[in-house]
Amino acid sequence: MISLVSARAGNVAGLVYVAAFIQDEGETLQLLAEQAIDSTLGPALRPAHYPTGAAEDPGTELYVDPVSFPTIFAADLPSEQAAVLASSQRPVSATVFDEISGPVGWKMLPLWAVISPSDLAVGAGTSRDRRPRLVIGK
Repeated sequence: MISLVSARAGNVAGLVYVAAFIQDEGETLQLLAEQAIDSTLGPALRPAHYPTGAAEDPGTELYVDPVSFPTIFAADLPSEQAAVLASSQRPVSATVFDEISGPVGWKMLPLWAVISPSDLAVGAGTSRDRRPRLVIGK
């Protein structure tokens, strides 16, 4: 996450978020996702389990349902290209949603946020509204 890295790196001049959650210190991604009432991503996430060495406690990754993927992430692409993206997506560990953010760089650095009102993954109306932003699109 660029917020955490930039808080510790001395060579960062500013931050640009494009269609992204902007966590504050102490927030989790899950908290922001729950506030994203116009996001369609949450219901489209599907779990996949992988072995961790503890038989009773497999790890969980999340991927976007391939049927929903084109609408959420690739609505402006030809259907063939969206299908390739849907089938080649990389899952994310479910644990990232519960990690609490540490000190964030956007409190010390210039910040720009580009938010599309058509964003169905993050959603345009999240708690990001309290931070600077530039809205692009319809």
